[in-house]
Parts: sequence; structure tokens; C-alpha cells
Amino acid sequence: MVVFNRYLTWMYRNTHSLTTLNIKITIQKGLNMNFRAIWTINRIRSIREYYHHRKTLTNPWRFYLIVFLKIIPKLYTRPLNLNLRNGSHIVIRDFMSMYIYHEIFIIGCYDAKSFEIDNPTIIEVGANTGLFVLRIKNNYPAAKIISFEPHPDNYLSLLETIKINNLNNIFPIKKAVSHDSNGSKLFIHPKNMGGHSLYKEQAGDKYISIETTTVESIFSDYNIESCDLLKLDCEGSEYNILKTLTPTLSKKIHSIIYEPTHRKCHIDLTDFLNKLGYTIKMHKGLVVAMMPQKDTQDNKSKEESI
Repeated sequence: MVVFNRYLTWMYRNTHSLTTLNIKITIQKGLNMNFRAIWTINRIRSIREYYHHRKTLTNPWRFYLIVFLKIIPKLYTRPLNLNLRNGSHIVIRDFMSMYIYHEIFIIGCYDAKSFEIDNPTIIEVGANTGLFVLRIKNNYPAAKIISFEPHPDNYLSLLETIKINNLNNIFPIKKAVSHDSNGSKLFIHPKNMGGHSLYKEQAGDKYISIETTTVESIFSDYNIESCDLLKLDCEGSEYNILKTLTPTLSKKIHSIIYEPTHRKCHIDLTDFLNKLGYTIKMHKGLVVAMMPQKDTQDNKSKEESI
């Protein structure tokens, strides 16, 4: 570990020279060695996080080994497994998979919403390789999840996650969710398997043609009467998707969790959701919108009348 720390420190100091090559530095999505080195050093220095890994993984040191092998693109291309103490398995193909695992299983970014029922119905927009699905099924084995992932490789990885963990009641759909069902271009990010987007400025010039659907169509196509959680992580599409919600449709969606993008859009979207009746809070960098339930409102009215 001492040698590993020295290696990462050396890499952190030297990767500052990347800026002189006019390479775009994007800290938020882990697209360059500068970010990767800083992120990895922070993981190693955190004793608290090590104990979280001990509680989560059968072998916590494997996390650090895989980060070391995946930190440099193409250094080690073979997939590696993280084995969880509960018997689940996560296939790691690149560095960003480790980043996503850390967000979901160690930080618990999607743990803001707890369900009062054992079998919540969840719509997931932007499934990636299925780590959110795995997290939910670990906590709520009877959950029903409709997962949308348009990128072919990520979709295959999603199917693999479902298969190797014997997950049931999962409905993976190879489509993107958008503001219409007319199809779209999916712009492919060259370095980030979680960075593909319907917007060129979010990803890059290369694209593939994909099918799209809408939130309203999902309810009708899959006979969903109500949704306990709508989860969105779709690289800039959150705004246009959520703006399609009507007062009638929003009453069927009990809670929403999404990643905010631009500040102006975030403010506008917060105001829009408030007007639909949602209360808004932040949880570990994500926006959580909650619709007050009828039972809660009725109880409040009874208390006020007393």
C-alpha cells in the first residue's frame, strides 16, 4: 500500500501537465487521470470508507486492487468481480464502474428514499450496468423495477447483472426515456461509460440511433397504476423528461430522485415540481422530490380538526 500511495501521488503531481495539451478537464465525471488520481487517493486515505467496504464486500482490499488496475485506461481490460457479503456480484469493466459502485453502495446516494411497503414499483431512467437495480433488490427483494438503458454495451451489462445475481421482477428495456417517442441520437462519450447522452455537448460527436419513449407511455405500456419512485440519471435529459409531467401523471409518482444539471434548469425544475405538489430536498448531491401521500394528508387534517 505504501508503494501504491507513492505511485498515485506521483501520478497526481504529473497529470497537471495534461492541461498544457489542451485536454478538457472535467472533474465531475472522472474523465481524466487528474480526477482519477485525486479520487483514488481520497479513497485510500479514508479509514471510514475502508470500514464501509468491510461491511459491504467479502474482501475489502479487492476494491483497492481493482481501482489500481482500472485507473489507467487499457492497463487491464479484463472484467473483474466485486463480491458482496450478501452473496451478490458486481462485474467491473472500467474505472467508472468503481466510481458508480462507490456512489451507490458506499456513499448511498440513492438511499434517501425508504419505502413503507416491501414491493415498491420503481421506474429507472438510465440503468447503466444495473448497480442501482442490484442495490434496490438487495434492500427490497420483492421490488418491481422497469429499467431503461439505450446504450447496447451497457444494456448487455445490465442483463448480466440481473442474470448473475438471479434477480427477478426486473424489466430491462433497451430504450431511452425522453420528452417524445420519435427516436433520437445517443451521443457516445469516448471515456465515460456513464456519460452517453441525448445531447452532443454532454458527450461527443459520435452517435447511434436509438428508440425513445415517454414517462406517460411507460405507465400505459406496462400497466402501471402508481410508481413509488422515478429515478433519473440520464446525462442532461432530466429537465425535459420531468417537464412533461402533468398534474394527473404526477399524482401517480410518489417520489422522484434525479441528478441536477445546470443551475438555471435546477431552479426552474424545482419551481415546476413544487407547483405540482412535490416537496424538494437535497441528498448527497441528488435532488429528491416527494409527493405528500393521501394518508399523511388525511392524518394531518384530522390532527388540525382536533
